[in-house]
Amino acid sequence: MDIDGLRIYHAGDLNWWHWAGESAKYNKDMEYSYKGQIDLLGNKPIDLAFVPVDPRLEDSYYLGIDYLMSAVDVNYAVPMHFGDNADVVDRLLSSPAAEYYRDKIVALTKRGQSAIID
Repeated sequence: MDIDGLRIYHAGDLNWWHWAGESAKYNKDMEYSYKGQIDLLGNKPIDLAFVPVDPRLEDSYYLGIDYLMSAVDVNYAVPMHFGDNADVVDRLLSSPAAEYYRDKIVALTKRGQSAIID
């Protein structure tokens, strides 16, 4: 969505849902579906993205944001969908997988928290 010259992406529940208890086929289908939707965003930069980082996915919590950040030029990303378990944001920030986009993460971890982004 474009607002006042800014391109904002809110994933809602769109994510690379990779569940440990699901079949390999199910998880592969979810990966394919997610990547297909992200690829539709095209090559226009996103100024601000809100992306699920869900601790219930265990070690796969970062797959969705990782793919988005590698496939699309995102200036800033706000992790969401973690409920009261904000530790997953710290996990992301310290993860080697996030090395190339760590400085683009806006870590809002408490309800009502805000940030100013230039």
